[in-house]
Amino acid sequence: MIGKISLRLSYYHRPRNRFFLRQVNIGGLKLVVPSNEDVGRSIAYLGSYEPEETDYLLRTFRPDDVCFDVGANIGYYTTLMARAVASGHVHAFEPDPVCSSLLELNVRINELSNASLNRTAVGAQPGRAQLVRSTDSGFNSLRDTGRRPVSSMVDVPMSTIDSYIETSGTGRVDIFKVDVEGAEGLVLEGARRLLADPGKRPRLILLELFEPNQKPFNVGVWEIVDLLGQRGYEPFVVLEGKAIPYTRMHKDRCVNVFFRTDELASGRVREPKLQATP
Repeated sequence: MIGKISLRLSYYHRPRNRFFLRQVNIGGLKLVVPSNEDVGRSIAYLGSYEPEETDYLLRTFRPDDVCFDVGANIGYYTTLMARAVASGHVHAFEPDPVCSSLLELNVRINELSNASLNRTAVGAQPGRAQLVRSTDSGFNSLRDTGRRPVSSMVDVPMSTIDSYIETSGTGRVDIFKVDVEGAEGLVLEGARRLLADPGKRPRLILLELFEPNQKPFNVGVWEIVDLLGQRGYEPFVVLEGKAIPYTRMHKDRCVNVFFRTDELASGRVREPKLQATP
């Protein structure tokens, strides 16, 4: 209750139109967050961020996992992953100049040496792209989604997952998290070779899928679900600590959707079976 009251009050003393930084401790991690933005507010005033997804991932990580964090923002998931996969590695991608600087700072102050930081957007083709910067960096996108006012445009490098894997020599990807405000379909398009390779492809994918974000990219949430279904992935969401199959009834209620494949690479142990839909 106190946290929720503090969160509401923060909109008065930490307005969106002014930039505030605050260092907080969350789950044993030290993070410098912009406390005037939605992600930073949640971390700073509620002491948590996407707790259901976080708890599930913490139960899923294996020490030698290779994780990709596409749309890393200030590094909440990057640092969480890097600490959990001590003998593995995290590849983080964040094109926004301010966010990527905070991402690097948060990796450094937590003394995480197993994270590679890439100041680049990720899409369907390598090259250059215009990043639409929002008044809240959590809403930055390759298109104007209209969810927050645009603050500026910045030219950024663009990579693809397949080209990055080829040039970096990454052998496999175990955990693949993508939160790029509607460009998730483009990221998957640029990861076609990875997703088609049973020996390399991730056993677990986490995508943010929200119809208003997808609309400017002319792709619907269910088209992405169907695309991954053709690759052998089944979708689910985590509610009240249980993994539940993702159906159309969840589309407007749950924006973070997990995907898992039953064909896990290299004979790795299967995840727990999904709970039946209540």
